[in-house]
Amino acid sequence: MFAYFKRLLRDYFSSLLIAAIVITVCVVIFLLPTEVKDMLVMRPQVFNPLTSISAMFVHNNLDHLSWNLISFVIVIFLLHVIYRRTYEQKIFCILVLLMFTVLPILYGILFYFLFPNIRGLGLSLVNSGLLGLSIPSVTTCFKQKVKKFNGLLFIASLFFFTLYFINLPIVFRCLSAILGFIFFAVVIYLVFLSNRDRRESLIISSCTLGYLSIYLILISWLFPLNIVSDGNIVDICAHYIGLCFGIASGSIIMYCNHQVKKLKGHDI
Repeated sequence: MFAYFKRLLRDYFSSLLIAAIVITVCVVIFLLPTEVKDMLVMRPQVFNPLTSISAMFVHNNLDHLSWNLISFVIVIFLLHVIYRRTYEQKIFCILVLLMFTVLPILYGILFYFLFPNIRGLGLSLVNSGLLGLSIPSVTTCFKQKVKKFNGLLFIASLFFFTLYFINLPIVFRCLSAILGFIFFAVVIYLVFLSNRDRRESLIISSCTLGYLSIYLILISWLFPLNIVSDGNIVDICAHYIGLCFGIASGSIIMYCNHQVKKLKGHDI
């Protein structure tokens, strides 16, 4: 039993360390006086790269802090499992670093021009970036397990499911949900059609469904109805930017990694 936990700790040390550091920093900053916390958030009409990064660790209240930390822990371990399966844990660490450095600075620049009169804070920007990162990551992982796994259809299904949670007319939201289910059903059907090993197909299908369930739960937290109905475009904009950045950065880094391996003659 001790050996099992020791191996588990070794395998997940990087994600445990990242989670522990982020949780500690967020809790410590939450306990600071309001005057100090105000110095760490993005200020109206001022662009500062340092406050763009520090603002991620500042939260309005206990609910805001709790939900962001729960989301972060779930998605960081989800990503670690994915990259551990693909033996790309160095890529995992690089991408997480991008989410905590490049993403908030990029958002700070956009925030300065788009919302010059509003403060920005919270870990949800990073959470949405990590969730976006999980899309190309899990697609690559599944394609490695099943050569004929249709990544485009899978990403299309996630796209339509995401549209359901956006503030669109109810007709478009329902249509998006229906299209998401259709595309996802086709993906599962093709997995069974292209793989003679039924047991392996069942495992891949179960993992795909499990990821979809986690994704839908997290995306519903990123686009809660109270934020959408209140018209708080700032929070929604942060989540849009994070999601798109995560998808784009993950796709670019993994493509470059694929090309490097190809040049080195690795069997991928």
